[in-house]
Amino acid sequence: MTTTYGDLNVKGVQTGEVRAVGPLSAEELRKTHAFWRACNYLAAGALFCLGLYTVVTRRNLVKIVLGLSLMESSTYLFMVSFAYRRGSTAPVLVNPPAGQTPSSLAHGNVADPVLQNFCLTAIVIGVAVTGVFLAVVVRIAQHYKSLDADDIRAMRG
Repeated sequence: MTTTYGDLNVKGVQTGEVRAVGPLSAEELRKTHAFWRACNYLAAGALFCLGLYTVVTRRNLVKIVLGLSLMESSTYLFMVSFAYRRGSTAPVLVNPPAGQTPSSLAHGNVADPVLQNFCLTAIVIGVAVTGVFLAVVVRIAQHYKSLDADDIRAMRG
């Protein structure tokens, strides 16, 4: 089976035997995959650092909550990137093609669904936690008439 990535045709993506038919060799294709995987890790680290910078340097409570949400999103990107396997197939096989069994299709190089499922669960929990944080920020703003963390700290009796 031949899969097309832009102007590049790749054979054997489903079976894990990746062989470039177009302008890239198999070794160049492996290096390209490694490069983009490293870019995902760097992007996750940059997002985490940006969120941490926001939490540490900002005094506005809404911006602090958004910084925490950004840090949380960076962990999702990291975990999904960590679960990626080059040339892997999805582990869900409802109706295999004629002449194939699910075990023959999923033998060997199968994507890890555990981290992906964990990310989906964490996203739902993260949205709920962010909603609670924002509700607390609204109540603080109503009570103290300010969103500045330093003002709220100074108002303690």
